[in-house]
Amino acid sequence: MVSPLLLLIAIAKKSHTTHRQGLTKMDKSLTFRDMSTVRAAGIQGYKGLMETMGVLAPPLLLRHGLDPTALDDPEALLSLQSVVNLLEESAEVTRCPDFGLRLAGGYDSGILGVVALVIQNAPTVRQAIADLSKYLRFHSPGFEVTLDERSLKFSDCVALRFEVCLPVFVAQRQTVDACVAYMFKFLRTILGDLFRVRGVSLPHSPASLESSYRSFFHTYIFFEESYAALHIPRDILDRSLKSINPAVRKLALDHLGKSLPPESSPLSQRVRQALIHTLGVNRGTKAEIAKLLGIHPRTLQRRLDHEGVSFELIRDEVYKNATLRYLRETQVPLKQLAGALGFSEQSALTRSCKRWFGIPPSEIRARLTPP
Repeated sequence: MVSPLLLLIAIAKKSHTTHRQGLTKMDKSLTFRDMSTVRAAGIQGYKGLMETMGVLAPPLLLRHGLDPTALDDPEALLSLQSVVNLLEESAEVTRCPDFGLRLAGGYDSGILGVVALVIQNAPTVRQAIADLSKYLRFHSPGFEVTLDERSLKFSDCVALRFEVCLPVFVAQRQTVDACVAYMFKFLRTILGDLFRVRGVSLPHSPASLESSYRSFFHTYIFFEESYAALHIPRDILDRSLKSINPAVRKLALDHLGKSLPPESSPLSQRVRQALIHTLGVNRGTKAEIAKLLGIHPRTLQRRLDHEGVSFELIRDEVYKNATLRYLRETQVPLKQLAGALGFSEQSALTRSCKRWFGIPPSEIRARLTPP
């Protein structure tokens, strides 16, 4: 195992240059905050997995605008959308519907780089989860982990939620499977005997046999949920982690403080997150979201106007992407789907689909059959 200090020194040396070998020429002109990227460490086992399945990885990587040599540098930044599309096609080409789970099977605790050092040396489980949520953007600004103090599945649990945040919907079953599986194995590694997961929620129908998921997670699996999450017993959150090194944690935090751009959450992003997290729970009105954010509805709209966007536009984008995800990646009946998305009735869902896509939801599902 590589020494934490040596790993930190190595990453610090590499941080003096910008690693974008995996991006296209157009992408290279963008800054860290202009687009969603992911460190190449996130798919560190991709080439080897493809080789075991008898498929050459370079042609697929190139087809998605990714430089095959970039995967040799864990700090290289790759286009997140390209990686998401790559994993979906890889599952099809290899005829391996549990591709994401298999990729996560090659998990290495160093996948998160210096962020892992911060989390591994947190004083409590709650702080470790808070660190994961706060600093995951170092690995990818397009990944979001949040702690929901209330699990909808188990009264004695919290929900550790995971979201892929892209401006438009793209099929992402394999990416969600892989990331939730990575999160599961990472927490099991750092928590040791404290680790317990009561269940796993996934926002799609099974990409593979349900037994594949049960064999990986060894717990209850809930498919076609409104979000991806690990359901963790609440009573472990304030337990102390063992064998922590405060000095390494401080060095790692200092490095992240120098490497990451200032954390900022525009109101439009907070509104978008609130709408995503409350899908189906309420109607997603401006008054409801303003109350959740603790501001007056008129103040909410005025500040959004200042950012050059309207509440109605953000809400429309969130519901449009969520509808397309449900239609593409689940088999939830349309009447039930309308309720899950907060529509008053199925006809309201049909009208929205015709406005967004020009065709009714039944036709969308027929055209976009899940792989």
